[in-house]
Amino acid sequence: MPNLKPILLALAATLAACQTTQSPRGSMTEASEPTQKELAPRLIEVCGEQVSTAADSLECNGVVENLNGLEELKNLKNLSLSRTSITDASIDDLKNLPALTTLDLSSTSVGDAAIESLASLEGVRSVDLKATGFTTNGIELLKKRRPDLEIQADSPSLVLSNANVEFWSNGEIVFEGKSANIDTGEVMVGRWDISRWGNNTYKDTVEVFQFDAKHRVIHLFLDDARGDEDPPRRQIVYLVNDDALIKIFDEHLGTYGDMRLTFHGDGTASYITDDWTAHLKYGNDVHEITMGLDEDSQELVVKRRVATGEHIDPEKLAACPFVWVKQGNGDFRFMGEILRNLRGKAAYASQELELVGVSGGPLVVRLTEEKDEITFLDELYLEADGVRIDASECEGEGAPVWCTSDRISLRMVRGDVLETTFQVPPNASKVVLHATGYYNPLSANATSDTRIHNAATTLNSRIWVLR
Repeated sequence: MPNLKPILLALAATLAACQTTQSPRGSMTEASEPTQKELAPRLIEVCGEQVSTAADSLECNGVVENLNGLEELKNLKNLSLSRTSITDASIDDLKNLPALTTLDLSSTSVGDAAIESLASLEGVRSVDLKATGFTTNGIELLKKRRPDLEIQADSPSLVLSNANVEFWSNGEIVFEGKSANIDTGEVMVGRWDISRWGNNTYKDTVEVFQFDAKHRVIHLFLDDARGDEDPPRRQIVYLVNDDALIKIFDEHLGTYGDMRLTFHGDGTASYITDDWTAHLKYGNDVHEITMGLDEDSQELVVKRRVATGEHIDPEKLAACPFVWVKQGNGDFRFMGEILRNLRGKAAYASQELELVGVSGGPLVVRLTEEKDEITFLDELYLEADGVRIDASECEGEGAPVWCTSDRISLRMVRGDVLETTFQVPPNASKVVLHATGYYNPLSANATSDTRIHNAATTLNSRIWVLR
């Protein structure tokens, strides 16, 4: 597109030299209001070189920091600021446009902070607020302030009629006029791409329960979106208060997140520990965990733990290598499993596991083999925000066999531990562990003489031999 700025500047200079105009009869009359062409240099400065004009309309498509200077467009009726960088504070500048009736703010960051400014634009009769920062509460407040104003706004992306819960494209959840913003994070329905909702394969649910005599809760039971074969189930609970939705719980319960909260209507909720939780935390004893609302933190916290009398047999637990991480002087944290369900050589494949809560700096990753099986680990590496990171041990000669995917595998059996260190970049927002390989379960009568072991429990040795 040719650069119009020199032409428009020259046109403006020529028009500025004419202070009066000649009437058809030869008499002199005062100049009319400046036209948009006469104001072209200022419009370019305000709206950018992609400015589009008509007799009574103006469309800005550039970086718009403020609207100072448009006040000379006394006849401007239609103004589009869609997809510009206009801010809440700049809406005040529009009060100097007396003829303005239609305003398009769609796809901008303008939000609830601009309610009073928009309400004060008495001549404006229609405003487009789709895909803006306005919340549903903000839209309702603007409607009350300006009942005569025609407002175009987003519709809910999903309405669950059984629970009367609405989900909006801006990440809001709305219930009976009260709303909250959900940090969708890794929730599989993030941004409410809800084509899978109602599919019994996933069993995602949103339900409303009585929490105590005065309050209800909204309980979301969802799959995380990490792409694992068995992604952990995430449970989010909102307390329905007098004027707001308050998030009081957002966690995974259990190894796979299958421990669903049950609400009793007396201010408590409980769940029964799964087998792996009983094994890892409570000496193979299954427990009932009861939670209640902490008044100070406004969060669900554990109030009591009672053994049910049920015991689990750890020998019957299915397993793959467990993944643990540690940073600084902290303890190792369990992240999940890797190479899940890749049973047998024909199942050889790559899997990933997001390492939640990891920050920049040295990261120690530990893989532990917990069951009677042989894991064939061909490759192990991290990815931080899409960039591959190899372990410190993979640098230089003599790197471990698991540094590259070449079908030459590290073999791990029950009791083996692989521990290595990665350097996570500062400000990394998403860290994912990648592993390639498979595992073979060992038969019950297999002996240690036929099993493959490593000579050390960490990679510091880098010597792996058969025993």
